[in-house]
Amino acid sequence: MPPRRSSRKPKPKDTVDEAAAPATSLADEGDAGQVTTQSSSSQATSGRASSTQTKQKSADTSDPAGPPLKKRKAGGAQPVVDDQVDDKKKGIFSLELLLKLPFDVVAEISTHLDGGDLLMLSRTCKTLRECLASRLRRELPLPDDMTEQQLMDLIYNKNCAVDLRQRVSYSPSLFLRFCLCWTCEKKTLIQGSKIRNGLKGPHPQARQCMRFAPDMFSPDNKAKFKFVIRDLWAESAKLYELAEQDELAKHALKKATKSKRGKGMVQNAPATDSLARCVAGREAWVRKEQAVSQQLWDTIQAERRAVRQMVEDEEKRRADEKQANIDDLHRTLRNQHDWTQPQLDWHSAHPAHYRVPRTSPNDDSAAWASFRDWVQGEVARVAAETAARVAREARQDSLKPYYASFKRAQSLRMQRVVPDFVEFVQRPAVKPLWEPADAAPMSTSAWSAVLPAIRDDFIAYQEELRVEAIRAIICATTGDWQQATSRDSADYPRHKYDEDWFERPTALFWGDRADNRAIALALPYPETLWGHFAEGDRKEWLRKHIDNHTSRLVRLVLEAAGMDEDTARQEDFVGVKFRWVDNPYKQKKAHERLYNWVELVYALKRRGPKAYELVSGTKVPQLEVSIEGKGEREDCEDWE
Repeated sequence: MPPRRSSRKPKPKDTVDEAAAPATSLADEGDAGQVTTQSSSSQATSGRASSTQTKQKSADTSDPAGPPLKKRKAGGAQPVVDDQVDDKKKGIFSLELLLKLPFDVVAEISTHLDGGDLLMLSRTCKTLRECLASRLRRELPLPDDMTEQQLMDLIYNKNCAVDLRQRVSYSPSLFLRFCLCWTCEKKTLIQGSKIRNGLKGPHPQARQCMRFAPDMFSPDNKAKFKFVIRDLWAESAKLYELAEQDELAKHALKKATKSKRGKGMVQNAPATDSLARCVAGREAWVRKEQAVSQQLWDTIQAERRAVRQMVEDEEKRRADEKQANIDDLHRTLRNQHDWTQPQLDWHSAHPAHYRVPRTSPNDDSAAWASFRDWVQGEVARVAAETAARVAREARQDSLKPYYASFKRAQSLRMQRVVPDFVEFVQRPAVKPLWEPADAAPMSTSAWSAVLPAIRDDFIAYQEELRVEAIRAIICATTGDWQQATSRDSADYPRHKYDEDWFERPTALFWGDRADNRAIALALPYPETLWGHFAEGDRKEWLRKHIDNHTSRLVRLVLEAAGMDEDTARQEDFVGVKFRWVDNPYKQKKAHERLYNWVELVYALKRRGPKAYELVSGTKVPQLEVSIEGKGEREDCEDWE
């Protein structure tokens, strides 16, 4: 069998392998502070050179004068591969061409790239990954537990940093500042002030031995320092182990001191302050690491500010250039095409309108003349609308003194029922006074003429509020708006929806007192109209301050007290105290929290089950009536 020929095209023997030649030039460039070269890069380069020379010698044993051979692979022969055609397919700017360049040329090219571009370039192959970095040029410090690529990957990684956090150990302050994913921060970091309640059992000195992420807005606030949860547990385990060793050492020392036989062993006893020495050493390490982290943060923020300033300058330049072009166009339109200033102002507000001609005014004067006539029509229309709006607002403002007198004429309670001025002027009896453009100027005689109709309209408004309150209660107690779609008062007779119907606990409206005191009340209709603090549309307020969730919670309280929903009233709860057995809120005092029924409903709304949990029955709170009498009221965040 004849010997098998090599499929590699031989190189001339006098050819120098460019990929192995200039390893020293890149090192010189790294000394200049532009591009750093790690020590492993020169070893990798020499290894590639020796490998290339070995392959070149084996290729020289083939017949240079022979025809090109076919490449073989499993499945049969392949067509002849021409190196010139293969080079055309790869393109002129291929990675192989870059690797064949001298390294000092590659270094010079890299000096014009920022860290993100260098990071993407270093990911193309192992050779460039070992050589390229831009930390020294940017004067960025390198943490002890990170490599060049890890630092750049952390800063320029656009994806979620949790996967990187699992592979690389780095400062939590860097993780917090460069990973913008709020979910990652919540799962990985914990605030120092929440460690006591959020994590049970960490060593009290563990936070002193860990790197932390200071608050961006108040870096001196130690309560808002954040720590990596996984590292916190690891550090806590070390400290607990050292504390146990110290206790054993103290016990052995104490026992040896009391024993006559063990007095000579006191000098060789293990140290009993290993925990204190470890904490002191770790605190010094934390100070050094935090200084490195802060330097990184300051340097990168300075670069980002410079980039933002450059972007802002470019945007300003473009805006100025655009404005200069508009000014030139307006000068031409004013001087040569008889445009007025209002027309030019309209064009300044709509420079990209679809009717604007795409040609210059000197090239197509007819198109610009037609556009000018259309703009004049728009200017006239906008001016007419503005004049009508101003006149209408002036007529409305003339009603304010009469509105104030009408409100003062009501009783103290009914003054809070009078709608706001914006809603008042939209009432059917008041609207004819200002809506027509030819309405007569407002006067005392004109107001006196329509005052009876306004009073009747106010009575109708109160009936509308009653209907809206009934509809809101029906929706809250049944959970279905379809049962109260009608707004006709005849569908809600007073003998059916009487005072007792509104007094039910599930039909009460919840809100703060009207005197701006932060005291929550549950009031029936119509007391809610003047007893609760409300602004804006009263109908909207009624719909928002009673809901199905609150009604379900009230039913749970009634069930705990053994009361019926239809017969129970607020006075039945006087002196009754409730206990929330499975309350997730931890009390500061030793005794359990006692609630009255209003406090209990608000506490359940804040920290109790959600509406869907009550509907499905997956999370029903355990409530019971306290037999201890009146409990002391505590100020906690459940009560507002």
